[in-house]
Amino acid sequence: MRALAVADAAATELAAHPATPAACDASATVLERIDFWLPAAVARDVTLVDHVPAEPIPLLCADTDLEQIVDVLIDNAIKYAPGSTVTVTVTARWPTGRGRVTVADDGVGVPPGELPRLTERFHRGNHDLSGSGLGLAIAERLVTNNGGRLILETVTPHGLSVAAELPVGERPTSPPVDSAPTGTPANGGRGSGLPGLSRSGGTDTMPTIWLPRSQRRRARRRDDPASATTPGAAS
Repeated sequence: MRALAVADAAATELAAHPATPAACDASATVLERIDFWLPAAVARDVTLVDHVPAEPIPLLCADTDLEQIVDVLIDNAIKYAPGSTVTVTVTARWPTGRGRVTVADDGVGVPPGELPRLTERFHRGNHDLSGSGLGLAIAERLVTNNGGRLILETVTPHGLSVAAELPVGERPTSPPVDSAPTGTPANGGRGSGLPGLSRSGGTDTMPTIWLPRSQRRRARRRDDPASATTPGAAS
């Protein structure tokens, strides 16, 4: 309740006194939150797949806000999709000025008719798990406070995808190819394929519900001897 109240207060303040957008490195923030949630993922038999690029992705969002958003999305996936594979992806669409952090699971998912209610306050769906029913409501408020939208979509053949779409900052200048440290993957990510952890426009503030559609999944996994002892991960 306190987190939601703070987000609501921030929305009111921003409406009255628009602030200069803060920027954060979404790649670094998301990777840090993935590491934080690894023990919880192991406990729920969840495998976390990391599709986070090696280069910075500057989203116009306070890092503390992005941390809370990502925490909600990963926590929900771990809690409601035990035993599943959860993929965390960070992308940027530079021509449109938008970026996304997406958390998708291949669990049982939710009925299409339930999607519009997932961001309602205190709505908990038909399950016996404990919870306040405020997680996605908080995430949505934080996303809209930062000029973005929360996108919910069912996954084919089953599962749920939730994406925080936010304004993206100026594209960083790419370093010379030969300046990358030896062993750095060209396509980003820290994937190992090990059990538990596999790492490989205008402002629109309305949440978007996308009903079932075919989704093409790309797994960018690589062998990483340095991660051979990495424990299992969260959804």
